[in-house]
Amino acid sequence: MPAAAGEQPVAVERLFDREIPVDGPSWFAVRIESDTKNELGQQLFAHSSPVYVEVAGQRVFDIESGRALLKQMEDGRDDIRARGTFSSDAARDKMLGTYNEAIRTLAEQIGRRTK
Repeated sequence: MPAAAGEQPVAVERLFDREIPVDGPSWFAVRIESDTKNELGQQLFAHSSPVYVEVAGQRVFDIESGRALLKQMEDGRDDIRARGTFSSDAARDKMLGTYNEAIRTLAEQIGRRTK
């Protein structure tokens, strides 16, 4: 629940303990959805970074999914450049730097898998 005006937000921690059978390379992530909307009327959500499971030295990576994600990231970056509103140029540059670094990393992963 959001904090009322003047109150400090309360940290919440949850632990889920489950056994999940894994028969090959895979990954897990956590996604949290909310009914709360942002300033643009979009639903807020959170998504963790993946936790990868290696099996026999192999990791999962679907090249076509990677390419689709790369396109979404590039489109998002371009949309930020065109329509983003920030408190300062430094704030905009920091956000774009985060996108550019993620795009570079993913493009390198795709490149290593397609050689």
